[in-house]
Amino acid sequence: MLEEKNIFPPTRGVNFLPQQPQPIEQGLDFMLWHFQGPLWPRNVSTAATRNAQKLVDYRDRAILYFQGALRQDCKIACYHPIAFSGSNTLAPTHLFIDLDLDSFAGDKAKLELALAKTLRNIARQCHGAVPTVLWSGGGYHVHLPLDPAIMPVYEELAEFKRYKDPSIQFMRYAEQMLSGGKADRNHRISFASCMARLPGSRNSKYEGDIAEVKIIQPWNGIRARPAQQFMLTDFLIWLVQADLDARERLRKQAQKFKSPLSLFDESGSIAWIDRLLQTPIPDCRKTAVGLILAPYLIGIKQLSYEQAFHIIMEWAARCDELSSLRPKQKEFVSRVHASLKRAHNKQSRPLKWTTLVENYSQIYEIINKQAA
Repeated sequence: MLEEKNIFPPTRGVNFLPQQPQPIEQGLDFMLWHFQGPLWPRNVSTAATRNAQKLVDYRDRAILYFQGALRQDCKIACYHPIAFSGSNTLAPTHLFIDLDLDSFAGDKAKLELALAKTLRNIARQCHGAVPTVLWSGGGYHVHLPLDPAIMPVYEELAEFKRYKDPSIQFMRYAEQMLSGGKADRNHRISFASCMARLPGSRNSKYEGDIAEVKIIQPWNGIRARPAQQFMLTDFLIWLVQADLDARERLRKQAQKFKSPLSLFDESGSIAWIDRLLQTPIPDCRKTAVGLILAPYLIGIKQLSYEQAFHIIMEWAARCDELSSLRPKQKEFVSRVHASLKRAHNKQSRPLKWTTLVENYSQIYEIINKQAA
């Protein structure tokens, strides 16, 4: 099958404010006009797929999905699937800014001011760029295609290599900076999650005319060229500050759980692990035994195998009262034995508190919550 061409006409200078619902086919073509590279295959999602993304190979197949969902929650991926195939070595060439009415406590006037500020910022930072603005049913979605000729793959730039997924981070930075910090903070955009609602579709969260997705302002067909200062220097400063802020948050979180005394007392005990032994937790218990409790009791407290096993099983019994051991007690006991043998043979040390906070956030949050 021949690849379909993107045929939606440029609309430079046109004040396109449709009063009637658009056909879903026209809405699809309008959004496809924004994208670069091969149009198909591409992911779509609908209310009928429960917002799960489905890969489709051509336009007519996508339309069948949208029609089958009765136009409810029809979305299409802004990036080709290669963008999130695992490499992340892709330039960010499409920005998506989500201005949610709920973020302004339902105040439409404040939402309008935020949109006006966002459009001014885009024009200033991107040499007069004109993005598409959609009414999403619950706010405004701003879509801005970027010129691939100037957008870098940030993972390939030496000064950005120390940061995780800097190309994705650029998309998040741009959303917050261009919106003046007014974009939805829960909108954690990435290549995979960058999905555009289609004009002519409906947002299932709402009823009546407000649920209709409409074009408020169309893109002018010119791919934006962000200023070098915004795209490189300011972005790097933002990454450095974000890294410092994250470290400070971790430090404050750790302080909430630490004993006001030293982590070690005169007997060599570690206060937070002793506290864990007195705290039943509903999940992550095998991880806690293997990485914390067994190496602590064997390697730090220098207890015998039998003593350590007895202490852990007393703790596990209290955990079982909170939430049944999974998959069942027999398998849990086997895991305890394996963890104690490994701690004895390797003389391993328990996780450091900072390692737990930084790399095992799930178990940290469970421990912290139960001990609060």
